[in-house]
Amino acid sequence: MLITSCNIRLLRLCLLYVLLFGLPAFAQTQLAALKPGTPITREIAGGQKHEYQILLVANQYLRVALDHYGFEATLTLLAPDGQKLDEVEGGNNALEATTVSALTPKLGTYRIVVQAREKVATNWRYELKIAELRAANSADAQRTAALRSLNEGHQLRGERTPEGRRAALKKYEAALQASQNIKDRAGEAAALNWIGRIHHDENDRPKAIGFYEQALAIRREIGDRAGEAATLVNYGGAQSGLNNEPKAVEAFQRALQLRRELSDRRGEARVLSELCTFSLNTRRFQEAPQYCEPLQPLAKEFGNQRLLADTLVNPDVIKPTHAATARRPSLTIRKRSKFTGRSATSAAKAAHCAASESLTPTWANSSAPSNSPIRRCRWRARPRTARSKQDC
Repeated sequence: MLITSCNIRLLRLCLLYVLLFGLPAFAQTQLAALKPGTPITREIAGGQKHEYQILLVANQYLRVALDHYGFEATLTLLAPDGQKLDEVEGGNNALEATTVSALTPKLGTYRIVVQAREKVATNWRYELKIAELRAANSADAQRTAALRSLNEGHQLRGERTPEGRRAALKKYEAALQASQNIKDRAGEAAALNWIGRIHHDENDRPKAIGFYEQALAIRREIGDRAGEAATLVNYGGAQSGLNNEPKAVEAFQRALQLRRELSDRRGEARVLSELCTFSLNTRRFQEAPQYCEPLQPLAKEFGNQRLLADTLVNPDVIKPTHAATARRPSLTIRKRSKFTGRSATSAAKAAHCAASESLTPTWANSSAPSNSPIRRCRWRARPRTARSKQDC
């Protein structure tokens, strides 16, 4: 083919157009790459969505984990053609990371989408990482199916209805069966832990403890210390519900020790939160500061506004003379973040009653369940007026 000066000029013009217009547009559409061994830590605003990409070949096993303590998030894994391979909705107080997995059907660029479901005017912090990436084997189809059953169970449990819990239990039992079929001990332990959680939700604590103990035995056997810590928190909560405080304390403190040995500061914050609430629930006021006070720097570190608001209430419980001033920053944070509901109401009652000077609060905690004694308005009376407890 004869190359003329006209063709050369045309080629130069095309190249110049690509450089001026094509490459900037291409760069703008490029997604951040998620790489093995390189976790991504970012802030995300309420309602916002972040997307990442990873280039994979066919027949690989991929598992991605999202740690998002403090806010509700959706994690989605998409194939190169946009097909949804896996998706899960994670709660705001999950003891373990939210996880998706898939067998890659073909060569291409896969996308991972992180979305903050809570539309509040605040920034949350999360960590996203590739938990596992390798060539697929014959057991991975059932392994992926088991994890998908767990994720479906989480979403059903999140409905917070008896029907949803029953449906979730079936999904967890299916995950357990699939994991046992391929002798996946880690998957088996995860399923047992969540089956125990369903019985815990149904207030059948002895049955829940039985499943937690099975999960703990497996996680200790395989050396899964992070999983052991998560199950210990559930186990401690169940023992606490049965008023077996020594076993509850032992479980919580062992969980805290494991998180600190793993240098898992997010996990440490989770366990400290449980211990803080437990100490206040059981009126262990002398022990409470060692768990409540370290929470505030951790809450700030991870941008956890809920936990930060609660820490501004909890530590001052031990020093009731400053109760009114201690609770005001907490209410400010909740107002700015548009957090509403019983938690803010409980703190507001505490501030109002303390400011009245007719009653001094003995203890209060906004993060406790609605049926917990520390969510009630309890006061040590100083009878300057005839004001009643019910006014609080």
